[in-house]
Amino acid sequence: MEINYIIQKSRRRSMSIQVADDRKIIVKVPLGTPTFVAENFIREKKNWITKQLEKIEKQSELADSMGPLTEEDIRQIKKKARVVIPQRVEYYAKLAGISYKRIFIRLQKSRWGKLFCRRKSQFQLPSGADAAGNP
Repeated sequence: MEINYIIQKSRRRSMSIQVADDRKIIVKVPLGTPTFVAENFIREKKNWITKQLEKIEKQSELADSMGPLTEEDIRQIKKKARVVIPQRVEYYAKLAGISYKRIFIRLQKSRWGKLFCRRKSQFQLPSGADAAGNP
């Protein structure tokens, strides 16, 4: 199997490989790294890359088989999120020694969550998610 990839050179000290959900493979290397070194790195990690691509393919097939979320699916997910997320936030807030006032749960395309300095937490369900909550 031939692996198509993009090499990005930047001011960094290490090499890394990123396999995106759209199956794009990005190899990040330090400036001045010869191309053959990056290609050797890719060859060394070929099994890992293949495994990640297979995992993405399985997730994609599962999402396609489930189809898009219905309004009822979204209501059920939000209902469950309103129970589970506050419990988890409470647990981790105690561990971190912080407090919060409110939790918002919204349906948005980007940003899965954020914390505000005024002790609010906000969680978003991805609008393109399937019934399993996968984007």
